[in-house]
Amino acid sequence: MSDQPSEAGALTSAVAQLPRREPLLSVRGLTAGYNDVEVVHGIDLDVCAGEVVALLGPNGAGKTTTLSTIAGLLPRIGGDCTILGEVQPLNGKRKVVATALGLRARGLAYVPEDRALFFGLTARQHLKLAAARRDTDAIEAAVAPFPALRAILDRKAGLMSGGEQQMLAVARALAARPKVIMIDELSLGLAPIVVEQLLPLMRNICQDQGVGVLLVEQHVNAALSTADRAYVMVRGAISINASAAELLADSTALSNAYLGEA
Repeated sequence: MSDQPSEAGALTSAVAQLPRREPLLSVRGLTAGYNDVEVVHGIDLDVCAGEVVALLGPNGAGKTTTLSTIAGLLPRIGGDCTILGEVQPLNGKRKVVATALGLRARGLAYVPEDRALFFGLTARQHLKLAAARRDTDAIEAAVAPFPALRAILDRKAGLMSGGEQQMLAVARALAARPKVIMIDELSLGLAPIVVEQLLPLMRNICQDQGVGVLLVEQHVNAALSTADRAYVMVRGAISINASAAELLADSTALSNAYLGEA
């Protein structure tokens, strides 16, 4: 057997040498699943202020389960989860709603894959509901990155295009003045030209507002062009932990991970 490290192992080792800041979000040994059946197996990940972290992997790898568990929408089976400096208790199914609401109040925003919009409400109504005590400054800051959304604030969500709905979903998250934003499949169902517009906007938001972003994205190269770092999940475990630049430069390691050969 060769003593040389694998491509995935070499990338993980390299990123470990990067200077690290105190993370806003840190999970260690996270196990998660459904009805006590594990589909995520002991993963570690961090998200720091002012950085975009991509969570990549093939369909069924456990990415959505990971985000839903961190957000408190699924009970954690095991492991530690520290969000904004607070260690989260290992709550059961009966406390998932309270946990999710508490995390939102503390500054964790989650944009789910289905966007979770109310089609009968206007964009303005969505933002007012999200902003604490009708914080008009927060609403203005949330809309600022999306000039196209400002023009349709009084349009109902059900009458918007997919790109407009996604902008609203992200703006609604921003209206709560979060410190960490998790976004599941930003580009789902959107035209490539819209994706090319939205991903750089997330980078700008991250830099301008100093929030940490954890992004699940199916357009791998676009995500890596936006992100600082990336984790690649395969079969419920982290296969690669590397800088985005390293992964862009080493497509073989990334392809092998997606094909289950990492």
